[in-house]
Amino acid sequence: MLIYVVDLKNELQAKVQTAARRLHARMSSVKGDGGFIGDENDRDKAQTIFEQELRRYEEGHPSARRACRKRAPLARVTAQSVQSRR
Repeated sequence: MLIYVVDLKNELQAKVQTAARRLHARMSSVKGDGGFIGDENDRDKAQTIFEQELRRYEEGHPSARRACRKRAPLARVTAQSVQSRR
């Protein structure tokens, strides 16, 4: 499993390291510039905006389209789904 954490204010490193230790996971980090595409307050709206942006990019760059692109929506991770896996 691969998990991305975007830390725009550089505040989460200690918490992510703690989580990685508890999960016996390997952690790596990459510094760079980033931003959110979508809506920070509404997950469904953000997903719609992100998919539109991705489609627009793919249409403008057909050679960049990935063969493994999934059409199904991503699974939602909730506190309940995490607890049920324990």
